[in-house]
Amino acid sequence: MSQTERLLSTLEKAFDANPKNLHVAISLTRARLGSGDNKGAETIVRKALSYNEHEPRLHFLLSCILREKPDASEQDLLYHLRRAFTPGDKNYDAQLMHARQVYIMKGHKEAQLFFAELATARVTVSERRKHHFPLDEIFHGRIGNMLATACFIKCDKTHELLFAHETNFLDDSWREVIYDSRVRFKIAFNFRGPVAYDVDFNE
Repeated sequence: MSQTERLLSTLEKAFDANPKNLHVAISLTRARLGSGDNKGAETIVRKALSYNEHEPRLHFLLSCILREKPDASEQDLLYHLRRAFTPGDKNYDAQLMHARQVYIMKGHKEAQLFFAELATARVTVSERRKHHFPLDEIFHGRIGNMLATACFIKCDKTHELLFAHETNFLDDSWREVIYDSRVRFKIAFNFRGPVAYDVDFNE
C-alpha cells in the first residue's frame, strides 16, 4: 500500500468514526481530489455539510468540485458559492467565483453589486488587476471609448462596455485600433468586474 493509499485509508476511517469532524472532512475531501476522485470528494463534502451546513470552507470546496463537473447545476453552484464566504472576510477566490457566477446567470448589472464590494478589498494593485476565472466563450464587439493606453469594448452579446488595456491585445494589434473597429475577445474577471483580454481584430 502506497503512502497516499495509507493516508486515504486513515482519513476514511476517521471520517466514518466522526463525520462531524471538520478538519478530517476537509482533509479527506482534498485527499480524494488530489487522487483524482472528484466523485468521491463530492460525496464526502456533501455528507460533511449535512453536519456543518453553515461552514464556508465546505461550501467552497463543493463549489470548486461543481465548477469542474460538466453536468453540475448552475443554480446549485451559485447556492454554494454564496455560502462560501461571509461579508468582510478575505476569501477573495470565493467572492470572485460568486460574482462571476452571478454575471453568468443574471448579467453584469446584478454582478456589479458584488464586484463593488471586491473593489474595496485591501490587496495589492497587481492582485486587484490580475485576471481570474476566465470564461470559455469567445465574444465579439466594437471598440468604443479610446484612452491613451486602453479602451472600452461594447460587447455584442451582453451590450456592456468592457475595459481592455493595451497589453491585452494580441500581436500588437493595439497599434491599429480605431474607434468602432470590430474585434473578438475573451472575458476574465478582476476585483472590479469583467474585463476583455486576448483582443484581436475579427477576420
